[in-house]
Amino acid sequence: MTLFATLLLAHLLGDFPFQTNNIYRMKVQGHKGLALHAAIHVTVTAVLIYHFWQFWPILLLLGFLHYLTDWAKLRYSGDQLTPGFLLDQLVHVLILVFITLIAPQTMTSQLPLWFLLPAIALALIPALLTFAYVWASDLCKAN
Repeated sequence: MTLFATLLLAHLLGDFPFQTNNIYRMKVQGHKGLALHAAIHVTVTAVLIYHFWQFWPILLLLGFLHYLTDWAKLRYSGDQLTPGFLLDQLVHVLILVFITLIAPQTMTSQLPLWFLLPAIALALIPALLTFAYVWASDLCKAN
């Protein structure tokens, strides 16, 4: 549970407050932006786990899967952004579950669960605000 919570917090931080408008524009423009965004995810995750250098293959897998998911979302998204946003986040969470299941028991969080849970709640605020913006944009397009 603690490892999944750590991965989720790192994901929320990397996808929302740490993804600036400039990084988002770079991500939409091509592979360098996508690679930077994935590297931010890997870096945030590495900071939150003990002895991250021991888990570089898992961190590399996490970054690659994040890159691939975002690439697919950008390439195949339609006029309506809300379905793509929700599907993208669902796939990311499923990847975090997968990483949690394959990670060795020694891959542990630097933060206790009592800290992680409120931190996740706070990190959900920009995620929900972004979702509201995407949904509102789609509603405006429909009218």
